[in-house]
Amino acid sequence: MGSINARQNDDQAISLLKCSRVSNTTPTRIEAVRTLGSIALVVITIVYAILGRTEPILALSGALWALISTLGLAQWSKQKALEAATIQEHFDTYVFELPWNNSRAAKIQPERLHDLAGRYRGSIDDLKNWYPDVSKTSRPFDIMLCQRSNLTWDIRLRERWMNFVRWARIGWVTIGVAVGVAGGMTVWTTLLRWYVPSLAAIILATEIVRAQRNIVGDRKILLGRLQDVLDPDLHDQPSPERVKDIEVICRDIQDGIFDTRNQVARVPNWFYKYFRGRDESAMQAAASSIQQTPDSSGT
Repeated sequence: MGSINARQNDDQAISLLKCSRVSNTTPTRIEAVRTLGSIALVVITIVYAILGRTEPILALSGALWALISTLGLAQWSKQKALEAATIQEHFDTYVFELPWNNSRAAKIQPERLHDLAGRYRGSIDDLKNWYPDVSKTSRPFDIMLCQRSNLTWDIRLRERWMNFVRWARIGWVTIGVAVGVAGGMTVWTTLLRWYVPSLAAIILATEIVRAQRNIVGDRKILLGRLQDVLDPDLHDQPSPERVKDIEVICRDIQDGIFDTRNQVARVPNWFYKYFRGRDESAMQAAASSIQQTPDSSGT
C-alpha cells in the first residue's frame, strides 16, 4: 500500500479531482441561478417599495419564480449532486485504498470520467495536497485523520454560510416590517409589495439554513464516532484484529461522508475561496498537532 500523501498527488488522483471539480460545477451553477434570480426580484421589490407602487405582475412573478426554483431547479440540482458525490467517492476510495460500497452508488463509467477530466481548465496546483500531511501516522489512523480534516473543514464552512444566510433572512423580514410601518401600509399591501415578490428568496434562504443545519448535524455525529476511536487508539499499538475493526469503521464513516455530499445544499465558490487559505492552514496545523505523541508535545 502506498502512502496517502503520495497517492493523492499521483496522476489518477489528480484526474479524479479534475472530474470532481467539473462535475460540481453544474449543481453549483444551478444553485447560483436560484440565488441570483431571487436576488433580482429582491432588488426590484426594493425599488418598487421606495416608489410606493404595487405591481400585481411583480407579485405574480415572485410566486412563479418560487415554484420554478423549488420544484424545478432544486430537483435538477439534486440529480447532479449524486454524480459529483460519486466522483469524490472515487477519489477517496482510491487514495485511502478502501473498498467500494455498491449499496451507496454505482461507479462512474471510465468514458464519463475521461470526458469530465478533459473539460477541467483550472490550475493543477489547486488540486494537489488535498488532504493534510499524515505521514507520521500509520494505517488506518492516517485515513481517519484525513476523514477528520474533511469533516471539520466542511462543518466550519457550512456553519459560517448557514449563519450568514440566516441573518440575511432575518434582516430582510425585519426591514419589510419597518418599510410597511414607515409607509403606513396595510398588512396586505406590505405582503404584496415586499414579501410575495421576494418569496423565492425567503424560501431559498429557509431551505439553505435547514439543509445546512441537517448536514452539519450529520457530520458532527460522524466526527464524534471518529474521535471515539482516534482519541484513545491513535498513539497505541493496536492488535491486527483491532486494525481490521478500525478499517471497517473507516468504511462506515466514509459512507456517512458520501451521504452528506449527496445533498443539494452547496456553499458558493466565492464564499469557499474567501476562507480557503485560513481553513487550509487550520487543517494542516490540526493534523500536525494530533500526530504528535504525548512525549513530543512536551507534556
